[in-house]
Amino acid sequence: GPGNSGPHNLTVLGDQLFFTCDDGIHGEELWVTDGTPEGTVLAADIYPIRLNPSSSPRDLTAVGERVFFAVYHQRWGKELWISDGTFEGTHLVRDIAPGPVGSSPSSLTAVGSQLYFSAYTDTHGRELWVSDGTANGTRLVRDLRAGPEGSAPRHLCTDGEALFFAARDDAGNERIWRYTPSDASMVAARTPEPEYAAAPIGGIFYLFEKIYAYLVDEDGDAHLGRVAEKQGELELVIEHNS
Repeated sequence: GPGNSGPHNLTVLGDQLFFTCDDGIHGEELWVTDGTPEGTVLAADIYPIRLNPSSSPRDLTAVGERVFFAVYHQRWGKELWISDGTFEGTHLVRDIAPGPVGSSPSSLTAVGSQLYFSAYTDTHGRELWVSDGTANGTRLVRDLRAGPEGSAPRHLCTDGEALFFAARDDAGNERIWRYTPSDASMVAARTPEPEYAAAPIGGIFYLFEKIYAYLVDEDGDAHLGRVAEKQGELELVIEHNS
């Protein structure tokens, strides 16, 4: 037809491709394809009531043999869901923040066989969570900044073994943290240069087996840094000023 249905959020899982699109009937929902017309199907009509008209799945992330995503449902709000590409295998993982608003999961990132993400609750605010795809295996990793304000984790990134992300400390300054699942250790990177200590972190990325980040100072200038171990401490070393 003449309308623009997508597709969006293309995510490969084995020999299948998951994506979202609006077919003009169901609104924007989760679809899966094996590359053939017959094998291209709606995985689940998660929001069947066409008022505002779709569930709008976001942040599709493949972990193992399933895809995690954040999606809106009229009963649970925006929460974490999982799918194997079938109607029966597409369901809510856990109602993290009960009620119609939801926990609004974001920054979904796979590390090994688990999914890490940022989620909001009234008790902890926005903090780091982990899921193995089950309700019991979906839990808060660490309450980094106690209280309802939360540490607001974002820019989740992995080097294949550890998780790196930006989050606020007790003083409200944004820092880079490293969480290592194998020993459940959490370490904040030190920023030796005091002029960059309070600079917001604009992004974190993995390149050539190293973790980089860029900071934005009060003048709006970006500064590139590299996360490195120095004398047993994790540091953010400023490498280039733009």
